[in-house]
Parts: sequence; C-alpha cells; structure tokens
Amino acid sequence: MNQRYDAAGHPMTDAEAAAWDAEVAATAAAIRAEQEAAEDIRRMARQIRGYESGTPDHIAEIVKQIRGPL
Repeated sequence: MNQRYDAAGHPMTDAEAAAWDAEVAATAAAIRAEQEAAEDIRRMARQIRGYESGTPDHIAEIVKQIRGPL
C-alpha cells in the first residue's frame, strides 16, 4: 500500500488510514441516503401536484407512502 499522510503531513499508520477510509465511506453513504430521501420527497410532491381530484382515498395512500400504514 502507498504511504498516506495526515493533514499535518505526518505518515498515517494502517489503523489511522483504515479509520479515515471508514469515515469517508460513512460520509459518502450519508450523502447518498440524503439524496435518495430528497428524490423520494420530490417524487411524492410530483404525485400530489399531479393528482387533480384530490380524493381522500388518494391522499390517504400518499400518507401511507410517507408514514407507513395508518
């Protein structure tokens, strides 16, 4: 493995490099989860805006998608 360095320019140990990699992976996973959640919200908003009659049954179905079964 290539030598890796911390922000101060000191060589990282294998454990430090592994911890850094885990932190980066966790941050990337959190960003992906937020992006997926935002897309789900946008999809539901489009569904709500696109439904013209606004029947209570349709609204209840959308609520189930958001919160789960009532």
